[in-house]
Amino acid sequence: MKAVKKIYQTEELLRSLNFIFLPGGKTTMGTKHPLDCRLEGKRKNEIPLRQVNVNPFWINKYCVSNLEYEKFNKKHFRPPTSLSDNQPVTDLTYYDAIAYVSWFSTQHNLNFRLPSEKEWVFAAAPINWQFPYQQSYQPAENQAHTFSRDNYQTLAVDNDCFGSNYFGLLHMGGNVLEMTSGWYYSPGHYGSLTDGAYYIAKGGSFGNCAYSAGVQRRGIVDVAGRSSRIGFRLAHPAI
Repeated sequence: MKAVKKIYQTEELLRSLNFIFLPGGKTTMGTKHPLDCRLEGKRKNEIPLRQVNVNPFWINKYCVSNLEYEKFNKKHFRPPTSLSDNQPVTDLTYYDAIAYVSWFSTQHNLNFRLPSEKEWVFAAAPINWQFPYQQSYQPAENQAHTFSRDNYQTLAVDNDCFGSNYFGLLHMGGNVLEMTSGWYYSPGHYGSLTDGAYYIAKGGSFGNCAYSAGVQRRGIVDVAGRSSRIGFRLAHPAI
């Protein structure tokens, strides 16, 4: 009974922190319609098409905001595109995000983390959908906060002007790119052992074209790099 009570209390805490439980299942990785690329012709890192299994997990409805992050790091610099308390925290390295995840886990005695790429894809859209809001591989107009003449900064993390996706999550396509867990070394050139370590960012941003909001698009980002277009949201394994 104590174990059951603890599980119930943990789930209630996660819900109070705006986490949504996802049941897991199959999802599609890759696409039949990779974007054009000047170097490769088509983006090779967006293929091949395959199905993968995703275990049940929890994911937050919102990206982490400036206010939330600055409870951990009061010296964080807010870029001009995300100045308000409730706009997504950006201009972070991958290590900055991981440090916050560790701190937040300690605060609540839980094991938070960044979502994996396949978890993010599962959470973003129904299986085989190309965008969080439609199945077509052509982006729809005015369905995500991506680049236009008027989109020059982020939306508040809880701004629902574009609606939530089918799991009830906000901004899974557009607003800011989102970090996913894990990093890898790129093979080196000109005799070097490696070109550096990188992670995959998902979801497009206010500074990218509408195609970038596609579920299978991949931003390849240096782990030590910073960008005013990239934030993150938290995940938690199933209890």
